[in-house]
Amino acid sequence: MLARIAFAHLGQTHDEFPAVRTALAARGIACELVHLDRLDTWDPNEYAAVNVRECRGYHLDGGFLDKLEVMTRRTAPAICINSFAVARGTLDKAAYLPGLAEAGIDLVPTHWISAGNDWTLESVMRATGWLDLVVKPCVSSKSWQTFRLRQTPMGIELFAAGIPTQPTLLGLAAANATLRQALAGRAVCVQRFLPEIQHHGEVSFVFLGGAFSHAIRKTVAEGGWLAHEFYGGRNAVCEVDAADIAWAEQAHAVIVQRFGHLHYGRVDAIPYGKGWRLLECELVVPRLFLREGRAVERYASVLAAAIAAN
Repeated sequence: MLARIAFAHLGQTHDEFPAVRTALAARGIACELVHLDRLDTWDPNEYAAVNVRECRGYHLDGGFLDKLEVMTRRTAPAICINSFAVARGTLDKAAYLPGLAEAGIDLVPTHWISAGNDWTLESVMRATGWLDLVVKPCVSSKSWQTFRLRQTPMGIELFAAGIPTQPTLLGLAAANATLRQALAGRAVCVQRFLPEIQHHGEVSFVFLGGAFSHAIRKTVAEGGWLAHEFYGGRNAVCEVDAADIAWAEQAHAVIVQRFGHLHYGRVDAIPYGKGWRLLECELVVPRLFLREGRAVERYASVLAAAIAAN
């Protein structure tokens, strides 16, 4: 009898999923897509493992973590890949990034605003001294509700994630109103904008089965400010040296120490001086660039090994 793995989803999957399905089938593992909203139709005895990485759009589902917790209970003893402990501990940037900074990992300079805080753009600029900054929710994906704001003598230049990239010139009150409307009720992450991203891009260090697999450089579209393919950027495999990998491994190790084993994960950073500045770690529903990194087979082997070890 074939082992079976359920790939939980919310209506869309990563584009390499068919290739992953084929690779798993070659290893004697059958795949089934199961919508996270239909937990009552699941037979937990049917699956050896449940993979949560196909839950794209999770940031728009306020009950996502609750659903994962129910799923984890219902499907035990099937293994959850990655575990619910990882999801609970790392889905919110404010829940884990400060701990990485305390462990000695250099972050992009970040200012945290809790949900319900009566903040203003002026108060943030005054507290940080930053005149060019990025504002986004602590729980987000694909640069959803992400803004760049730059103080100029003429007013606030506001860039919203998307194309075209031309800013809107606003007064302080209008800029505040825009942010408060878009981010109402949410915990907010404010990061100093680093112009290095426009020149050098952002690098994603991809880990599979606890080990470094490949690195992808994500560039910014001409005239843009976000290193994301959805906004005109490009992705390409890049060479990283032993020191670069060791830096990413350090961040990865802190996450593992705090939240448990990672079957997959991504460490995103910006080259800064002679080192790196960590943007975030994507550990629940990351794009792993499996095709670009020629890593579909490697990923399938990690999933097969997890099932065999359970």
